[in-house]
Amino acid sequence: MNKYKIYRNLHNEKLSIQCERTNLVVGHCTSLTLQDTKFKVNEAGVHRIRKNKIKEVVAVAVGKIWNLYGYTPYKNRSLIANVDWTAKIENGEVLGWNGKPTTECKRMFKNFHFVTFNPYKYKSFVYEESGKKITSADWCYITSGGLIITQ
Repeated sequence: MNKYKIYRNLHNEKLSIQCERTNLVVGHCTSLTLQDTKFKVNEAGVHRIRKNKIKEVVAVAVGKIWNLYGYTPYKNRSLIANVDWTAKIENGEVLGWNGKPTTECKRMFKNFHFVTFNPYKYKSFVYEESGKKITSADWCYITSGGLIITQ
């Protein structure tokens, strides 16, 4: 099963799914769950963002896709994954959750950890509660709204 790089696409407000092997974007989605996740940050890119104040993709989560919600293929490319479950289709539209990290959301997931990345504050992904660096997780749930949850 392929591994994919996942990052927030600021142009279409979805998550971009990029094949790690080919570096091609295969599609976009509203949220997904990754297994065997590695959190990677390009430190030179962080430095450029801080210097130029211009956003660019410098942080990705890499892993095997487990669940996928609101998926749209890009340029008819295929996604090779053992997808366990996808979101409900209603009126011909795939429904997903953009998952804004609100206070109510955090109460719902109080037994989980929230992960964040802000290039102006950190050089890596960190746990929101402690600011401690995180480099990997058995699994994580990511939404296009910027929510990253792990256990």
